[in-house]
Amino acid sequence: KNIYRAVERCNLAIENVVLESLALSNVLLTEDETGSGVILIDIGGEITNVSVFFDGTIRHTSVVPLGGKNITDDIAIGLRTSPLESENLKIAYGAAMKSFVDFGEMIPLSRTSGKNAKEISRTLLASIIEPRMEEILSLVMRGLRQAGLSHIPKSGFVLTGGGALLPGMTQLAEQLMDMPVRLGAISGFESTPDELRNPRYATVHGLLSYAIQHEPQMAGKKENLKGFLRRFEHWIVNQF
Repeated sequence: KNIYRAVERCNLAIENVVLESLALSNVLLTEDETGSGVILIDIGGEITNVSVFFDGTIRHTSVVPLGGKNITDDIAIGLRTSPLESENLKIAYGAAMKSFVDFGEMIPLSRTSGKNAKEISRTLLASIIEPRMEEILSLVMRGLRQAGLSHIPKSGFVLTGGGALLPGMTQLAEQLMDMPVRLGAISGFESTPDELRNPRYATVHGLLSYAIQHEPQMAGKKENLKGFLRRFEHWIVNQF
């Protein structure tokens, strides 16, 4: 109801509502994966969504109340930096495993107090991030075991969301889960710019794909549909 109210206050109308995991599956998962069994892990800013697919449909969803913001907060506390600088450090230099960074690499660290900037090792930054990522993945596996679903993913795990972009993330997940893990790749859109083909924008692509498939009035208008997608892509590029 809150979502409906927020949208309606923007003078927009809602025609359909879809579970985010279903929308994501349209552009991130293959038919073979959803048929044999796969688990989609969407590491967002505030939460991590977990979705289990097998026999061609979604079977289970759960939420881990941790995400990228918790990593940013850990960096801010550990390095005594502002939330903004912590987020920038995470994106520019962060890694999910210490082994994925050069031990001797140093990165700049500014000081909001006006003192001279100093440097820290990138290994230190990764050592702050790695335990939190391990915690998130461990909670995912605990939830799957409690639901009796840890045996499901014959096709392994697929990671998406901004948190999945950290170097070493898929390797860390493979170590902890002892299953194949891949980073989700957006499919089904021919002319999407490269800068938009990453997990941060997977939900937007999934919602567009779902809407196209479930709107009969657009189904027979391929030329209009292509024009709409081109206009939408141009708008996204101009905005970001």
